[in-house]
Amino acid sequence: MLALLISIFFGGMSCFAASDNQDADLAGAARLTIVHTNDTHARVKEGDGIGFAKISAIIHELKKINPNTLVLDAGDTFHGQTIATLNKGESIARLMNEIGYDAMAPGNHDFNYGYERLAELNELTNFPILAANVRREDGSNLLDAYVIKEVAGLKVGIFGLATPETTYKTHPDNVKGLTFVNPVEAAKQTVELLM
Repeated sequence: MLALLISIFFGGMSCFAASDNQDADLAGAARLTIVHTNDTHARVKEGDGIGFAKISAIIHELKKINPNTLVLDAGDTFHGQTIATLNKGESIARLMNEIGYDAMAPGNHDFNYGYERLAELNELTNFPILAANVRREDGSNLLDAYVIKEVAGLKVGIFGLATPETTYKTHPDNVKGLTFVNPVEAAKQTVELLM
């Protein structure tokens, strides 16, 4: 299991989930829409899954309704179909850029080309791939732990966690030298940093 977690920091406005009887009390508050995808496994065309064209159309419509929309992915995205395998995920990174993703956490299969390639894909994306709990041998993070986005006056802290199961759900050589820290502990530490 992988995760992309969000913390909301209150600025001059508030973020909420409203019920019908709360509307009067929430006049002037900002609405934040979060769109989440995961396990697309490079399914560009509709058929085996929803497909990136339909995902893009849905996101475009949601952003028309509420421009204060964050688009997140929780991984297993860069691998699974020939279109991705031929260029080791680059085609999917470029599609995600066009769609307008804001952040991503890596799934176990996103390490299938090796962690060095995942770091290269992170450089190709217009959004960060986040993993607060994946460390190199020297103790440094492989990827950034978090990002803070400002949306409608709200500061939104977003951090990613990768599953420790990655060590055996991809070929061991793909993650050789990496340590997957307990995600609960990494989440606690990251939340403390963001507070």
